Amino acid sequence: MLQMFKKIDAVVATNFVIIAILSVYLSDGISKFALIFFKYNLPLSKIIKAGLICYLFYWQLKKKQMFSFVLILMFAIGQFFISDQFSTNSVTILFKYLFTASVIVYFERTQLPEMTSNRFARIFEIILIINCLLIFVGWVFEISFLRTYAGHRFGYNGLFLNSATGTYAYIIGLFYYLIKYKRSFFFKINSWMLILCCLLLGTKAAILGICFLLLGYVIFFLSGIQRIIAMIVGLLLSSGAFYYVFYHGKLFNSIRIKDGLWTAIFSFRNENLQELTLNYIAEQWRFINYLFGGVSDFGSRAQFGFIDEIFFFGIIGGSYYLFIHYRMIKKYLNINLFKYLLFSLCIVILLAGNYFSYPSIAVYVIAFIYIMKLEYNKESIQ
Repeated sequence: MLQMFKKIDAVVATNFVIIAILSVYLSDGISKFALIFFKYNLPLSKIIKAGLICYLFYWQLKKKQMFSFVLILMFAIGQFFISDQFSTNSVTILFKYLFTASVIVYFERTQLPEMTSNRFARIFEIILIINCLLIFVGWVFEISFLRTYAGHRFGYNGLFLNSATGTYAYIIGLFYYLIKYKRSFFFKINSWMLILCCLLLGTKAAILGICFLLLGYVIFFLSGIQRIIAMIVGLLLSSGAFYYVFYHGKLFNSIRIKDGLWTAIFSFRNENLQELTLNYIAEQWRFINYLFGGVSDFGSRAQFGFIDEIFFFGIIGGSYYLFIHYRMIKKYLNINLFKYLLFSLCIVILLAGNYFSYPSIAVYVIAFIYIMKLEYNKESIQ
């Protein structure tokens, strides 16, 4: 019995990242289908992620990794000093944060066979392309099941369960292909499919991701007159797109007229920060909460990624949480392209939010780390 358990454990350990990305993508798609067509909140996606986090906790115990225990302790300290302690919502969000950190630490700390890593990367690419085709089909035939939003707002995200997951998955996909293809990025059909999908997602964050991609290409792969022309054209196009979206687009123009330009740009996140987050802090927090957080209802967040993370864990807890991520990627910061893309992703997280608290996103981030690790090893050999 013990031998069988060890064999199963070895198989799961070797193939965990593949199991994770396939199970998360498929369960999210099935859950979305049930929600749209049957108005039933199928718990399949939550069950899958619960199973994955249980395995990650087991791995941490086995490898004597203490970061989750430390984060739980910091979370508990903050919770003791608010009125509604350890609410179901706050505990749920805690495990979402732990899942995101645990997946990234697992991938970076586990020496996977080269075949497994390559297979994972291939599956990641296949998922993005299949989902691209679903987005195109949804857009052409106006299939509600494949839409990003439930209302009248434009956008299609295929089988991704929510707008945040689709946005980050495709931004990461763009950055992944830029590292992989480098100067030949725009000569690959996969690259153009992802760019088009980012436009069809209907999220401002995805468009921001395209802007960072184009700027990165200009900086790192063009020179001389080509770079100057590209920057001028890019500036004109982005300015024109900005003006059209916020001064002529039906949705964001109406928000701009009623609530102001900044509110339209941030999709009410600036108002959430003032009216929800800061009010909650003023009413609920004591000095200790500034250090370790304390939130009973995460719906009070502003949806600015790093601000939300500090809101949940506090200054000390939040800094430690970010340090966990930094420790996993710091060696890649020696390469300028990686540094630029990571900085770009951080800007998107800051402005768009929901990165740390949406567990599905973490399994796609692994692909970004994979391609950085692959290219980093090539640079080291050279």
